[in-house]
Amino acid sequence: MLTAHSNGAIRAWDGFTGASIHSLTTPDAPAFPPPPPGVWVDDPTPPPHQREVYVLDAHPTLPHVVVSAGYDGQALLWDVVENRLLQTLPMDKLQVDDDSEFIEGKWSADGTVLALGDVGGRIALCGISLGASDASAQRAPDAVALAGATA
Repeated sequence: MLTAHSNGAIRAWDGFTGASIHSLTTPDAPAFPPPPPGVWVDDPTPPPHQREVYVLDAHPTLPHVVVSAGYDGQALLWDVVENRLLQTLPMDKLQVDDDSEFIEGKWSADGTVLALGDVGGRIALCGISLGASDASAQRAPDAVALAGATA
């Protein structure tokens, strides 16, 4: 199970025990500032997003592959089992103003297209090939091919 937090963090949990498994992070995520003396921090892992995350959607045929997107205008593709960032989806064309805050996202039924919507009413369509002839048998890819369009 995954949860998104208001500070941009994404955490993976064991659905049976409720125990925290790990927090997703990117290599270039800025570290949290140290807490004030006497304040307990349960997870010092730097969050992958700089603002709230509103999109967490699992790939329809590769359940270990998830997209996250949020108010920072970033869309990130993850292998949540290996706790690895697969790809930062190129969204430069949407980031033209303050309205490029993602609030909706959904994979197509076959997992080859990802649609993301922002607060400005725009939709980004990303064609994504994970390179598997049998997607249900494939583990996380080392490379992700993207083809994008915005409307």
